[in-house]
Amino acid sequence: MNPFKKLLPAVRLCALRNLPKLALAELLTALISAFAFFIFIAPFNINQSIQLSFQTVAPFFISLLLSLVISYLLQYGCFVLTDLLYTGRYAVIGHLFTGFRDFKRGVRTALFFMLTYIFALFSASALGWAASTFFPGSFRLNMLLAVTIICVFVTLAVLYVRWGFVWFFLYDDPSLPVRQALHKSALVTKKKRIAFVLFCLQSGGLYLLCAALVLIFLLAQSLFDFSVISSPLDAFLRMLYMLCLYMALIRLRIAFAAVYEAEREKDAALLPENT
Repeated sequence: MNPFKKLLPAVRLCALRNLPKLALAELLTALISAFAFFIFIAPFNINQSIQLSFQTVAPFFISLLLSLVISYLLQYGCFVLTDLLYTGRYAVIGHLFTGFRDFKRGVRTALFFMLTYIFALFSASALGWAASTFFPGSFRLNMLLAVTIICVFVTLAVLYVRWGFVWFFLYDDPSLPVRQALHKSALVTKKKRIAFVLFCLQSGGLYLLCAALVLIFLLAQSLFDFSVISSPLDAFLRMLYMLCLYMALIRLRIAFAAVYEAEREKDAALLPENT
């Protein structure tokens, strides 16, 4: 039996009660991240005649990292805000900017996630490119794109299942080093990761499935040029994809908060026996 299944009612209740505030946090995160990306990346698109060289690639890569750091700092705040709402503590939209107040540790955590993700993604893309060489030329690009997309989601899932609790530990203990917070995060679901993944799927799996199906349809439309799809329907499908994706993210963050609080209560109950 899944030890986390009993937390499902609490996850649903939290999502129902706090949906407006959580949705606003997701919207602000998306808008600020997009604005940061535009500010840092736009200068490289102004002059299309710039030749590809180290002088242009290096600043572009640094600018991309800076925009991603801002996104992860906002993600820090999203997790904290979700945990505060789940536990019924005082929570305002200002908690969304917790990562900026804890800037040093927030940046270190962001760099850890980004570098780990980039390394894993490049490795997976190389394997996908090698596998695509066994297919005819007309299908090679499509196969590479499909493998890359799958690798993106798998890599993100592995990263967050293991280290997705790190922001809770950082917020609850302002003196805790990032390395120790990552280690504690990895221990939360140790030997229970399959059960935790199933719990996450139960919490937000329906929205994830809907988003995945719509994304597959949109990708197929772009690859095979479905001319029968009208512009209003295409816009509706894109809006449906974003809605399902953000609802899934909200549910998944609540699931992380529920497991973190449950494991913390369990550790607190065992503490007197060990002292």
